[in-house]
Amino acid sequence: MQQDVQLTKTLGTAIGECIGFSDLCLEKLGKHLTSYQLAYRWLLIESVLSGQALELPVQWARQSGKTETHIHVTMALAAYMTRWLCRHFPIAYIAPSREEQAVVVMRERLRENVEPLRSWLKVIFGIDFALDKGRRTNDYIFKSSTGFEAPIHCVSASPRAFTKGQTFPLMFLEQVEDIDEYVMKNSIFPFGAGSETGCLLVLAGSAAPRITNNYFYNAIHQQLQDKGARPPYFVNDVLAAQERPGYGEYIELMKAKLGEESDAYKTQFGNIWAQPVNKPFDRTVLLSLKWALATDDLSKLQKPIKIFSESFDDIFKAVGADIAKDVDSTVLTGGFRFGEHSFIERWIELHGTDYEDQADTALDFIQRGKYETGPGNPFIDMLRRRILKENAKLPEKQRIKCFIDGQPMSAESNNRIYSQYIREVTHRRLFYPATESREQQRFLQQHYDVLRSYGAKSMMTLRAPSGQHDDFVSSGALFLDALIAGRRGPRVMNIKW
Repeated sequence: MQQDVQLTKTLGTAIGECIGFSDLCLEKLGKHLTSYQLAYRWLLIESVLSGQALELPVQWARQSGKTETHIHVTMALAAYMTRWLCRHFPIAYIAPSREEQAVVVMRERLRENVEPLRSWLKVIFGIDFALDKGRRTNDYIFKSSTGFEAPIHCVSASPRAFTKGQTFPLMFLEQVEDIDEYVMKNSIFPFGAGSETGCLLVLAGSAAPRITNNYFYNAIHQQLQDKGARPPYFVNDVLAAQERPGYGEYIELMKAKLGEESDAYKTQFGNIWAQPVNKPFDRTVLLSLKWALATDDLSKLQKPIKIFSESFDDIFKAVGADIAKDVDSTVLTGGFRFGEHSFIERWIELHGTDYEDQADTALDFIQRGKYETGPGNPFIDMLRRRILKENAKLPEKQRIKCFIDGQPMSAESNNRIYSQYIREVTHRRLFYPATESREQQRFLQQHYDVLRSYGAKSMMTLRAPSGQHDDFVSSGALFLDALIAGRRGPRVMNIKW
């Protein structure tokens, strides 16, 4: 518990006072919370006042009252911490980057609940509010007559949304299932680490048809093991319909619109994560295939596998490239093969369709990694010319010796290359770097999302869901095919065109 609270009152007394103030606010607003919302409010307030650094994952059905509870907890804590405990208490609300409107909606919902109470709070408790009054931020600020403030920081999940040195003792990550995992872990989490009183990190979301944030997905399943599927950690459509007026009619409408057995309904309202049967890659297997660079001998092949590839000049290396068309990305996957195992060393992702510039970058990718190469049509020709030009400058022993193969994609070649790729991943013979990076996250996410489909003559292919990409999957499959089909001597770059 925070030291100030310990010196003056018990934790139970502090929780009771804060909840009592929240009840007064609800009464003045003419609002009521459900039993599961009241339990959740108590859990949040107790966690903050105890001063423990906690991570709280919760999964509620859409529109079941999660954000409403957050708003009333925010009002109670902002007032209690500044007026009674005499502390500055900044709070952060974070929404997915692509949903800037969620930030505006959150701020407006806070104002809608606070503004009707402004006169009462100011006269009785000495609490006033400010929104962007001569300040450079759009924080909604609780200002106590004690001189302490609680700025409510509503932002998108973008590194640009935070200022270096900011810390928050309370952070709500709304719609966390849609927040970029890499940004969350590397740019958002650190803003809770510096709080002297500990940080309560609330991971508040719903189930989804696709898994974008693996961290939240794992945290929720750990919570299921620890707490079970019970409120206030889990709230589904049935419970919400029992307690929230009008919610039953709302979900009946959504059942008719989406289909009660559809993945869209089951995930958003039934609180069940979808597990499509046409997913070719198992998440558990993918997450087990990380390897770390070290000085250990390749032949050990232990888990986690540790390798230092520069010690093995005779190891066969290859690059696979999926070349951009229109809004796609060009992705190059480079690595090597040792025995029956294949290892991705690194990726590079290029945007746009400036093939001249991409060919220059591809050449640099190959040279720095000691790869040698092979692509398709104009890109292939550009890269071949660059290799010839580069070799003219080098002594014979240092020249790039490469076999360049343009891989025209047909139903037959797709079936062969992707079947081979799925087999090698499933049997844990393909590994990728353990170091977290944007490229690693893109690699994993595209493998989680990609779907298996069949065409004429039962030919199998892999495709991204509508609006998504599969560049890392295609590049990886081409890289693996180049390794398996290759031979010692010339090294290979296999390029889809």
